[in-house]
Amino acid sequence: MKNLSSVIVHEKFDKYLKINLDITSKNNHVYLIGNQELSPLETEKITFVDIDKYKNIDSIKKLKKNFVNYGAKDDRTEIFWYSRILMVNEFMKEYKLDSVFNIDSDNILLGDMNKYPFKEKNALCISKNWHEQYLTASIHAGLITQEFCEEYEKLYFDLFINKSKFNLIEEKIKFHNSNSGGIADMTVYYLLHSENIIKIQNLLKPVEFEGHKSVFINNISNQEGFDYKDQYLKNKKYLKIIKKNDRNFINDIKNDEYLNLLNIHFQGKAKKKMNNLLKFKLSY
Repeated sequence: MKNLSSVIVHEKFDKYLKINLDITSKNNHVYLIGNQELSPLETEKITFVDIDKYKNIDSIKKLKKNFVNYGAKDDRTEIFWYSRILMVNEFMKEYKLDSVFNIDSDNILLGDMNKYPFKEKNALCISKNWHEQYLTASIHAGLITQEFCEEYEKLYFDLFINKSKFNLIEEKIKFHNSNSGGIADMTVYYLLHSENIIKIQNLLKPVEFEGHKSVFINNISNQEGFDYKDQYLKNKKYLKIIKKNDRNFINDIKNDEYLNLLNIHFQGKAKKKMNNLLKFKLSY
């Protein structure tokens, strides 16, 4: 894929965001959608975009007016998560982009996404259903198109506002009344895939990339892979990453092989590992 840019939606300055940009922009152009305080981060490889012009678009106003929180976080956080794709859609229209590679601000890219062998126009990290109501897919690393964003918006309104497809989440809501977790934007991404609304490639499945079997991961703090919940070797709290020949590898202990790592998602408390030393510990 040619001329594919990455995009990060992140409101305020955080040190880990700067570390991410320094690493990811080595091989990728990045659009940074955020508050004005992030504008000094703009460089030749990083384009700052003011988030304020997207915060009050009609779709987000409608979302906020009708919002019911079925999630595990506070209203503001959940609304922001649900709103990101709506903002990215407006951004893509404004900048006349057919597709972008979305990353979370705590997820670094270790390769050039223009060289990745995408098989579909949209690609996410889709987890197996480790229990009946897991229903999780993530855009912490994801190729998305305007079509994806528009189908997401339709499905969101069908689930939560006109409720014509509310039946798709009723059992999950009941499940989380007595179990941790909840309904979130990741549920909507999963349903776009499981309901065959749009074709989506699963980035958790290893592929050949620049002469190496390569993979995206969900989270540096867990061992989850495409096939197994305990697929990758951990070193105490985090996945063990081996730097060799200008690459970063993880050990697939189920298939007895090493995989070239294309991203690292420092989700939650793992963000503390995103410091200046990281730049010297990794190849990118």
